[in-house]
Amino acid sequence: MDRPWQITESAVLISEPTLKLYQGETVVGSNDDWGSDPNVPAASAIVGAFTLPSGSADAALVQTLAPGSYTASVAGVGGATGVGLVEVYDIDEPTAFSSEKVLNVSTRGEVGPGDQLLIAGVIINGSTPKRILIRAVGPTLSKFGISDPLSNPELRLVRQSDGAEVRENDD
Repeated sequence: MDRPWQITESAVLISEPTLKLYQGETVVGSNDDWGSDPNVPAASAIVGAFTLPSGSADAALVQTLAPGSYTASVAGVGGATGVGLVEVYDIDEPTAFSSEKVLNVSTRGEVGPGDQLLIAGVIINGSTPKRILIRAVGPTLSKFGISDPLSNPELRLVRQSDGAEVRENDD
């Protein structure tokens, strides 16, 4: 059984992504070819993220951010297109009962059939269940200037370990 997060051989991967981090209209960080940031391998190991190959054209940032809202933007160098992945990990040591925590990770992209699904991965750490809100927004994006929003999104929560559908929602 194909799992929705798997990329099949027919998918075209973005060959050289560039990453920009914005606070409002201001670029507060950027990267093209992660090898320019020696903190990336250590940070990836802390959170258990898969290793980026040495010398790859993947983009990554390790950045300390003040409280506020930020947007990560991924584009292809020279107009390159293809499937990419945006991930955000909190690499700080957890402090019990602290109000400082990552509250939201979101991504926006073109949605299509088959390999063109829009996928967001979520990891729940620890041994206690966590109550979360997951949204698949389509029509409301028109209020934010998106000219061709997905008219009727369908949301499925799939457990990666066994591919079981945990929940689904359409309308």
